[in-house]
Amino acid sequence: MSVLVRVNPFWIELGYSISLSLLGFLALKASEPRIVSSPFIPKDIDLFFTSTSVATVTGLSTIEMEFFSNSQLVFLTILMFVGGEAFYLHAWTWTCFDEGQDSAYTHSG
Repeated sequence: MSVLVRVNPFWIELGYSISLSLLGFLALKASEPRIVSSPFIPKDIDLFFTSTSVATVTGLSTIEMEFFSNSQLVFLTILMFVGGEAFYLHAWTWTCFDEGQDSAYTHSG
């Protein structure tokens, strides 16, 4: 039996969301913004909020999209795809369902 089947799905989803948000934050932080000479410099919390918002596909942001460079927009697009429900549901069912097992929540024994 897979270890993922024995873990509560809440913890798997929470860990996935947090790690995806942190990965997006680090990608945004590491890449250069489009407007370097702007008096506005985004704070870390703004980048993390934007990353979390994009990963959960809520669409909220404290930073205007014109501020982001092309590479940052690519990171945001990838986060939007990977954090979307369709990808998440596909990844969840692919990792939790074993061959011959009807449900990820059935336990033998």
